[in-house]
Amino acid sequence: MSKIKYWGLIMSYESISQELIYEIICRMEEKGVSRKKLGKRLGKSKKYIKKLFSGEKEFGFAELEKILEALDLEIVYGIK
Repeated sequence: MSKIKYWGLIMSYESISQELIYEIICRMEEKGVSRKKLGKRLGKSKKYIKKLFSGEKEFGFAELEKILEALDLEIVYGIK
């Protein structure tokens, strides 16, 4: 399992993706977008979305970018 150092803690990419998924699901609920509706926007099945969100299927930045675009969201980050 790949790990990164984050604020002095060693975290797996899995834990970071879980946090992203949680945030995406919260925003979907705020916007009234179901998994089925997100799947339609992405040209994917509800089952595919369920696998992404359950962690059964890994996703990279390209897939994340498509999901965020479909939900009219963006990730804001920076390093100083």
